[in-house]
Amino acid sequence: MRNQKLDMSETRLMLTELPELKTREVDGHTEVVTDQDGANQYVVSLFKKQPGAKGEE
Repeated sequence: MRNQKLDMSETRLMLTELPELKTREVDGHTEVVTDQDGANQYVVSLFKKQPGAKGEE
């Protein structure tokens, strides 16, 4: 999955935790994950409310 576009213009998301650096374990030590340009990657947790139930018609 690379550079997938996502239209979320009608959606409201809430950040549930602060962004953290993405890490991985290599040969027993932890290293920061970067993209092909060397920029650090981050992990976030998001929350989206469930849509409300429709009322009686």
